[in-house]
Amino acid sequence: MLITIVNRNKAEFYIDFLHQYEVNMQCTVMGMGTADVNKAKYLGLPDNEKAVIFSFIREDRAKEIL
Repeated sequence: MLITIVNRNKAEFYIDFLHQYEVNMQCTVMGMGTADVNKAKYLGLPDNEKAVIFSFIREDRAKEIL
C-alpha cells in the first residue's frame, strides 16, 4: 500500500497519475494538517487542507511509481 498526502487541490492530479501504473484500488480521505497556523505560515505551508490517498499498487511497480 502506498500512502500519499497532498494538498486537496492536487488530489485529482495524483489520483490520475497513480492510475497510470495499474493501481488495483485507491481510496481518498480528506484531512487537516496539524501544524499551528503561525508555524505553518512561517514555513510557507498556509494550506492545511489535505487529501490522503491510499493506493494498492503492484510490488514490482513500486520503484517506478516513486
